[in-house]
Amino acid sequence: MKQLALTLVVVTAIGLVLAVSSLGVLAATECNGIITGSVTGGLDVGPGDNCDLEGAVVSGGVHMTGGTLKACGSLIGGGVHVTGGTCVTLGAGVDDAALCAGNSISGGVKVSLVVDPTLGLACSGLANVELEANSINGAVVLNNNGTVQVEANTINGSLKCSGNVSVTNDLIFTNNVTGGESGQCAGL
Repeated sequence: MKQLALTLVVVTAIGLVLAVSSLGVLAATECNGIITGSVTGGLDVGPGDNCDLEGAVVSGGVHMTGGTLKACGSLIGGGVHVTGGTCVTLGAGVDDAALCAGNSISGGVKVSLVVDPTLGLACSGLANVELEANSINGAVVLNNNGTVQVEANTINGSLKCSGNVSVTNDLIFTNNVTGGESGQCAGL
């Protein structure tokens, strides 16, 4: 009888541990539309999605495999990791005729394979990848994209670019990079 009672206690304890630990596992939220509030567990942007972050607070980062991403005036903890799509706008300014405040991003930014056959024309007049006026804690890596524009960012990490169709900045809006610049982004 004592052994049965002990077995029930152990099974109950294991069940409680599993129930409590599963509450801490958060799935990423699909982003297809405008998000203005807080998101915990990160965001996924897939093919066909049009994700628009407007003053949002994202904990868990943004992972994009297709579609479009626009983030304006948002806080993103966990970084931005993109492996496909047509347009990524992380801030855009007056020089682009598109007012989109820069973001605060911790965890770095890695963008690859953002290419549009029209080389930016489908991105509302912006480059395929637009990084402007952001505060980024972590490295920035921009590889194998269409048109890329990087300006007025503060990057606490390195800035590396290669294999992009073109990389530009506006000489008036230079970047402040603490970890060095290399490849196509050298001197930006």
